[in-house]
Amino acid sequence: VAAGIGGCGGKDAKERAAARPSDVSVIYSSDLLGKIRSCGCAVKDMGGLGRWVTYLEEARASRAEIVVVDAGDVFGAELSFSKDEAALAFEAMNLAGLDAFAPGETDFVFGLPFLQQLASGSNFDVIAANVVDETGQPVFGKKYKVRTLAGGLRIGIVGVLDDAIRFPSYIDASKFKVLPAEETLRKILPELKQQSDFIVILSNAGIARSA
Repeated sequence: VAAGIGGCGGKDAKERAAARPSDVSVIYSSDLLGKIRSCGCAVKDMGGLGRWVTYLEEARASRAEIVVVDAGDVFGAELSFSKDEAALAFEAMNLAGLDAFAPGETDFVFGLPFLQQLASGSNFDVIAANVVDETGQPVFGKKYKVRTLAGGLRIGIVGVLDDAIRFPSYIDASKFKVLPAEETLRKILPELKQQSDFIVILSNAGIARSA
């Protein structure tokens, strides 16, 4: 799983430059893989959704602007991971003030309708531009999002799922398909560049394929 950020010019970039915030932090996470609780380690307790939310609260208190994104694989792949735990993970992301979430392979473990149900009740955007329905539209609605910060800086966010993934038979993939990620981005990015000063790409395809 990887995230990338790049700059792009706009027609009024110079005019907005003086009003832009001097400090913008992009906080990125991925591969929670169902570890919603801390490890309980005796030497140094680590991990857990509670610690993650606390970290983001502290980050907001100490930084002028932050953008928070996650590149997926939040759900666990183990049989013991439940729908209740999946819902708890989404609730934590709501509390964390996430800007955008790009689902990964494990996030489809309970099927697309369940994930769409959680997405419909979330305060953040779920974006998988290359996961489309029978009509070719993104199954979560948006192909990308643009967040305009207080100083006028525009952050474009787009997410794609690895098109090399082959879902196991217990996941009903009859209602959606995964288009080639690179081809999808090549179509979207020119449009997104016109609306953004910086672009964050969330790619659930590993570092090697995302580079």
